[in-house]
Amino acid sequence: MGARDGSPDEIELRLGAELTNLPIIRSLTSSIAMRADFDLDAIADLKLAVDEACSTLITRAVPDAALRCTFMVRKDEIRFVVSIRSTSDQWWNNGVF
Repeated sequence: MGARDGSPDEIELRLGAELTNLPIIRSLTSSIAMRADFDLDAIADLKLAVDEACSTLITRAVPDAALRCTFMVRKDEIRFVVSIRSTSDQWWNNGVF
């Protein structure tokens, strides 16, 4: 069942808010997109977007914060949500501050 029948699969990753953890997030992103049968260009675009979102939030994290990444996988889409504790009051949405 899951993404093939229209109901979303949800995958969550929590790890320390460290730039050194970005390769783990990129690797998971790539694996999820390949499993969802995305083409190579779409996989590269998704990895870039996820990397940008995570690296932006990591630089705004409070010390010892955890980065929470959630992937919701449906038949033809992957939704990515990332959150972190921060002292910044700026809202980041789709790369716009």
